[in-house]
Amino acid sequence: MTTPPGREEDREPKDPQAPEPLPPGLGWLKLSRRSVGYIGAAETLTGGLIGLGLIGYLLDLEFDTGPAFLLAGLGLALVVGFYGLARVMFRRGGGQ
Repeated sequence: MTTPPGREEDREPKDPQAPEPLPPGLGWLKLSRRSVGYIGAAETLTGGLIGLGLIGYLLDLEFDTGPAFLLAGLGLALVVGFYGLARVMFRRGGGQ
């Protein structure tokens, strides 16, 4: 006689290194834990572009230098923002 497919004896043993599964309906919690670093990097990039762009624009108005400070601020914001994004992406563990 064959055993039913759902019995305990038929299942493979659990991996002791595997994390405990989340209860049904809480998969979003795991996703949100993984995405915290990426959200921070996106905020740094966006905030830097807006903040440093605005500061550069105001400095250009004050010193009548054309778009020099604006471009310098935007360039600095891009460098810092993409550095933060790369740091999160290339972290050990695949960004987790």
